[in-house]
Amino acid sequence: MPMNKHPERTVEKILKVSEELFVTNGYYNTSMQDIIDGLNPDLTKGAIYYHFKSRDDIFYRIVSDKCMGIYSDIDEIIARDDLNGKQKFEMVLDTGGTSKGQEELFKFYSAVNPKDGSGQSIIVAYAIKFAEVEIIPRLKLILREGSKDGSVKCKYPNEMAELIGYLATVWLSGKMGLVETDVYMRKLNFLDKLFRQYGVELISDEAKAIYVKAVAKNS
Repeated sequence: MPMNKHPERTVEKILKVSEELFVTNGYYNTSMQDIIDGLNPDLTKGAIYYHFKSRDDIFYRIVSDKCMGIYSDIDEIIARDDLNGKQKFEMVLDTGGTSKGQEELFKFYSAVNPKDGSGQSIIVAYAIKFAEVEIIPRLKLILREGSKDGSVKCKYPNEMAELIGYLATVWLSGKMGLVETDVYMRKLNFLDKLFRQYGVELISDEAKAIYVKAVAKNS
């Protein structure tokens, strides 16, 4: 087999076709063979498996790519030296709600998860993975800083970061497209009031409105 001089183009093509199939058919109604057939004759089965070992790997990469902009924005906030921990925390949570990447992620989740909830398990599985790998470590850095500089009233910053990470990505956003707008709003308000007890505004009114709009649009 000749060497592929542009592997990034091959990956882009695989991801594009796979995403279209996931959106059209749902996650569980799209097999690896469907993806192979969708890429035929442009790519061989061997070329596809060279880059991705399974449908799960492809799905994870699609979601990861949609989140890259969010993580980049968050890391820029973390690196700022003109903000205390509390200010960084509030900005990070707002960034998660107002970024374009978040809107695209919600739209994708809603598309691959039919109204019967048949795609829910894969979304929750990846929400947990992203919470543990990407969100919680960043929140721990910020909350430890806030606890140290006194801007966040929290004796357990690591545990608080874990709680917020799981609640926000799994309990709240993991059901995107499956809950009514008023139910989602109640959850947002509950979390906001819960964490205000620690002197932290969990989410601004602007970001809250964007989340609710996304739910209404995709429900």
